[in-house]
Amino acid sequence: MRYLIMWLSLVGLVMVGCMPVAGEPTAVAIAQPSPTPQPVATATLTLTPYAPTPSVAEMEETRSAASTQDAIQNPSPTPTATATPLPTYTPCPGFVGQILFAGAPCFVEHTTCSDVTLWDRWQWYQIASDGSGLRPVEQLQSDEYVIETIRFSANGSQMAYSAISDKQQIFVANLQNNNPLLIATAPNNRSDLLGGFDFVPNSDCLFVYWHGDVQRDEIEKVTIEQNCPLQQETEIIDTIEFFNLRPGTAWSQLSPQGDALLIRGTDWESNSYFYLYDLYSGQEPTLLLFSPKDNSTFPSNARWHTDGEHIEYLLHTFSEMYFTNYDESEISITYHLVNRMGEDVDNSGSIIALDESWGTVWSPDRQELLLARGDLPYEQNGIFIRQLSTGIIRQVLSAFYLNRNPIWSPEFP
Repeated sequence: MRYLIMWLSLVGLVMVGCMPVAGEPTAVAIAQPSPTPQPVATATLTLTPYAPTPSVAEMEETRSAASTQDAIQNPSPTPTATATPLPTYTPCPGFVGQILFAGAPCFVEHTTCSDVTLWDRWQWYQIASDGSGLRPVEQLQSDEYVIETIRFSANGSQMAYSAISDKQQIFVANLQNNNPLLIATAPNNRSDLLGGFDFVPNSDCLFVYWHGDVQRDEIEKVTIEQNCPLQQETEIIDTIEFFNLRPGTAWSQLSPQGDALLIRGTDWESNSYFYLYDLYSGQEPTLLLFSPKDNSTFPSNARWHTDGEHIEYLLHTFSEMYFTNYDESEISITYHLVNRMGEDVDNSGSIIALDESWGTVWSPDRQELLLARGDLPYEQNGIFIRQLSTGIIRQVLSAFYLNRNPIWSPEFP
């Protein structure tokens, strides 16, 4: 399993749909009666005088003259521009949501979707989960900065995003991105200090999570700030220390109620940790999961359940045969649901995703998995969706290389 993020180039879309094609009617030949034989006249032999074979130069001269005369008598029509028709789609039954992603189209002639000459062509796009409506999101493009990460408010009317220019900043704006408001700037212009941000429930304020000095500290420190539009002062909510996490690895996510953080990180040996931290209890963080880096297991996609009382994640388990044959059937991806104490309350069995996939994201109704695939033959790159109830995987977008994880989003105007 590889998780690669690269920049890329051009082709088209593949939509998995079912469109019955009517068979063509077969023509049946009807025998006709044979005509009555008629007497045939005997032809009189005549002799044609012999003409010498023309030389190559003479034939070329004759052909050129004929071509010129034909061009004068039958001039070619002036070419006119024609539009290439867009592909049509058969809508998929069930939930249809909007998917936001950043990437670049691939070149048909490239074996893989990797072309460094096209790295500057990536941009943000939106597409419906049934494969329709692919379009660039122009309001997310800027000559002054590059948007890296986007979060949406609970009602979908606002977005917050981090942007990189000569420094890293966080803005809040509506979906038109009109007059974005600056919320925070990375200390000392250090983009490696940002550890995530979330909308505070029922407000337009943000919780922003900053790492400590990742170049000097020996342990991970996470400082939680509350930043609100049009307020100059920043409120420090808390600072948490993790003695077993490598500096700069913690990534935080706020609960739906806004009372606790899910924090993921790794130590110096790449072992994985999931913590829960209650913001207002004053207690130490609770260890929810420890997963050793032994190449046989890997936890991913941890997030708050919609009820705010549980954490859900996927656990990838690799058999020894996977490392021999690289067969995706040798990967077991198991769903886990744990409570706030880390107790496993649901292990619903194996979920088989695609090998070489990354960026797996739950759909809003929790019935589908959204995932991306990259650095493969161009027609295999793009966005896929797995229906959990049926196990069916459909390709929503092909021939694109994604350099930002696809996410579910409101529909951009």
